[in-house]
Amino acid sequence: MSEPSAVDDAFYVYGLIDPKVARETADELFAVFYVGKGKGRRWKQHSRDVQEALIISERLGSKQATIRRILERGESIPALIFAEGIETEKDAYNVEQLAMTLVEALLRTQGRSLSNATPGHGQQVTRIPGTLIQEVQQGEDDRGQEPISASFPHIPVEISPRRRNVSVQPFSHPVLLVKGTREPLALFENRLADASLLSAGFGALADRIKVLESVEVERERRGWDPDEPWEGAEASVRARRYWPIAGWRVVSWMQGAGDRPRDLLLGIPTPSGQTVVRYAWRIDYDGQWEFYPEGKRWGIPLGEQLLKHELLNTVLVENRDDDSDAETQVLLNHAAGWRHLQ
Repeated sequence: MSEPSAVDDAFYVYGLIDPKVARETADELFAVFYVGKGKGRRWKQHSRDVQEALIISERLGSKQATIRRILERGESIPALIFAEGIETEKDAYNVEQLAMTLVEALLRTQGRSLSNATPGHGQQVTRIPGTLIQEVQQGEDDRGQEPISASFPHIPVEISPRRRNVSVQPFSHPVLLVKGTREPLALFENRLADASLLSAGFGALADRIKVLESVEVERERRGWDPDEPWEGAEASVRARRYWPIAGWRVVSWMQGAGDRPRDLLLGIPTPSGQTVVRYAWRIDYDGQWEFYPEGKRWGIPLGEQLLKHELLNTVLVENRDDDSDAETQVLLNHAAGWRHLQ
């Protein structure tokens, strides 16, 4: 376990370790459950950011609850540094991808798997063409997923230098992009909860909000499968719940703010690490909203499914560095799993 050298503006790739597994296996590599990248002197803060991201991300099944279990045991989460001194984000991404592939293959020999997914996102481990771990690559093909060489149009977004808001080109209306998953998630049954758990700040809007609590059941919501995609109803349930959105933002949208998103887009990560827009709906602002007090999460009312939306089968990217032409996917480092693009 080590810390990266204090090199400003240099990237590093690290793994978070489950200390209990490290004690049981006497091998830090077998105890890695999350691979990520960081920069400069911020690895400790970055590690805390990742912990928070895993805790607040969309409701996860037991396999993805590693970090919560460690914290509940009262233990800290050490890190293993795989590489440091990496100059560019693109190179760091490639090193992260390689580390994830190698660690995942190692963990599978012990019947375990990484808790995160594609680099910078969180759905499924990316495979690298040409790697010596041929059985890992073959496993992807056997599951019927898209070839890693699959390519999708990249739609650029531009960031306003004044407001730092995102303007999507070439279309003009705001959208809400949310991230789905290929992995199965725990299934929850929802039941009415105490309406007083909703903030008084919602006023008359409270009549359009259903306050719910969730109880986990012994079934799973299946992950997205390109050979058997979700149908409309199954996809909409995955897309509309359970998003951690600030109450003031929900109030603004319900009251008709001019920049509120018109459409909700559901993106699904591919094995090659691209989050591709697979589904789109018009948001029904006259419909019933759902509020889940635990975690302050929201269910967004959806209307008509948009089967011919202009952004279907595209990847939304942006340029975050004025000195570089590198593309970055718009959901990268957005731990809540959604982003308001306007």
